[in-house]
Amino acid sequence: MQFLSILYWLVLPVFFSWQSSPDAPTGILANEEYVGAWMSESVDKGRPVTQILIVSDTYFTIASFLTKDHHFLSTSGGTYKMEDGKMSVTIEYHSPDHYQVGKQHVLHAKPTETGYKLVARDGMVLGDWKRIDSGSKSEMAGLWYAAAYRNEAGDTIRTDYKVKTIKILSDTRFQWVAFDTISRKFVATAGGTYSVTQTGYVESLEFYANADDRIGKSLGFRYKLEGSNWTHTGKSSQGLPLYELWSKK
Repeated sequence: MQFLSILYWLVLPVFFSWQSSPDAPTGILANEEYVGAWMSESVDKGRPVTQILIVSDTYFTIASFLTKDHHFLSTSGGTYKMEDGKMSVTIEYHSPDHYQVGKQHVLHAKPTETGYKLVARDGMVLGDWKRIDSGSKSEMAGLWYAAAYRNEAGDTIRTDYKVKTIKILSDTRFQWVAFDTISRKFVATAGGTYSVTQTGYVESLEFYANADDRIGKSLGFRYKLEGSNWTHTGKSSQGLPLYELWSKK
């Protein structure tokens, strides 16, 4: 399977048609089967490529990067909902082509022994997706929206809602994405694995758009969860003081 064929379909807005029974439940209960992190592997001009899919109960992101050096290639994502055994997806951002935002396509996800195989309407197989984790064990798992940050003067500033920043976490993986809601253009993204201990929250960067020098860094933060709010303090990947307030919706 060549990567370009997979990229064309996977980073386009899609309408997933899951192969479920006629009695399959709808709504969030049905979504739980797909919540978590998934991985698919392909090849682009002889170069192995890794795709990571993270799914919450209402949102998904897909990120693609070179397996060897983790150089970022593309990302897309958006909201979804289950209807009559089908997954209806609305794309919010699309890094290769912002004009694709809002479009829909149809894919079938056929169960395999290790996960799902995505198949296009013309029968083209678009990769085997294997589950990484369930996305149900970590209190951090889910979709978060950046609500505020603190500037160098120490002032707390509400985020610019023109540029929307989201962070999605499964049990072990994370990805944050920033995109312009007016122009629909992609702004930035990074992702990798994370862990939570009694002393803090640690992110290990596996890919970073337009900043390969940050790949492999581990960033430790102090954090506090209060209801649907998550405060996040420490230093950024550039070594600058960081204070963020994230809200779960």
